[in-house]
Amino acid sequence: MDIIAQKGDLLIFIEVKTRRNLDFGIPAEAVDRTKQNRIKKIAELYISTKKPKFKKIRFDIMSIILSKSGKILDWEYLINAF
Repeated sequence: MDIIAQKGDLLIFIEVKTRRNLDFGIPAEAVDRTKQNRIKKIAELYISTKKPKFKKIRFDIMSIILSKSGKILDWEYLINAF
């Protein structure tokens, strides 16, 4: 889990994926079913431990493609990705 954010009564869990090339697909494709389940378990643990008072939760993905020098070439933010 990379980022846990709040927007009003919404708790957002954000997974950030970066790639320097597309040899293995776009970065968001790396968040497969196994990774999604792992993120959901982390969210459950966070909620049970911290007991935040939110009415909704959401899982987003930030997908970033970098140049060899580390400059951002492209990005995409997927809301409610899974």
